Amino acid sequence: MYSFNIVLTEKCNISCPHCYMSCSHLSNGRTMSKENITTIIKRLPLNTRKVVLTGGEVFCEKELLFYAIKTIRKHYPDVIIELESNGKYIYSKEDIKVVLTYLKTIGVNSIVFSDDPFHQQGGVDLLKVRKIKEYEDNNTPKIKYLILNKALEIGRARNLDDNKVEKRNCMNNENTTNNPYFFVDVEGFVYLCAWKIIPHIGNIIYEQLSDILFRLKEEFNSLILRGEILKAININHNPKENQKIVNDKGECMLCYTTFSRKKK
Repeated sequence: MYSFNIVLTEKCNISCPHCYMSCSHLSNGRTMSKENITTIIKRLPLNTRKVVLTGGEVFCEKELLFYAIKTIRKHYPDVIIELESNGKYIYSKEDIKVVLTYLKTIGVNSIVFSDDPFHQQGGVDLLKVRKIKEYEDNNTPKIKYLILNKALEIGRARNLDDNKVEKRNCMNNENTTNNPYFFVDVEGFVYLCAWKIIPHIGNIIYEQLSDILFRLKEEFNSLILRGEILKAININHNPKENQKIVNDKGECMLCYTTFSRKKK
């Protein structure tokens, strides 16, 4: 069973201090074309379990969002469709219930809203976001909340104070290990990590996922046989330095430090 997080747009209606993609209402981010999102959806495996549509802020491109939802539901009647949003678009509407009911009608199962000080600082009214829950019923998507108090030092979060920096290894938390997913960016590149730190494994716009995974398996086995995985991890750091980074910043940031450091 496969799950996918698909970035429809890098546009956003706010500017949060922790955003790993550095999205902002002050800049024009990239957006998928309708043709590309159609291709991606048609190439999802038949046993896809869940598709999360995210951004940026997905409601900045609401016509594309609605098209994507309808297309997913047309091709995969039983898949779980979830949206990620900061909530500002919905709570700004005069009739919130009408918006939620429409989303349910076209196929949305759940919406995850951000409820944290980072989004509040970015310009979201958290009290209004929380009140959206009051409109939930059998005719609306399930309303969920993501509460985040710390963030990894990626993107704009590099400027956060130390007490706001996440030290844990993100790949060891239960949500990640029990729900593996592919992350598809706005250009169709497929990653094994939402942070896009490790290089992408292919582009689903131009090739089937099965071909991407077959090549990945072959390349991974080849790397193991040549001993190059250990080499890649230690290319810029000796084991003692690696351990210090893990202790100080978490294993995910070891990955970040390794792959982002400029080679001399």
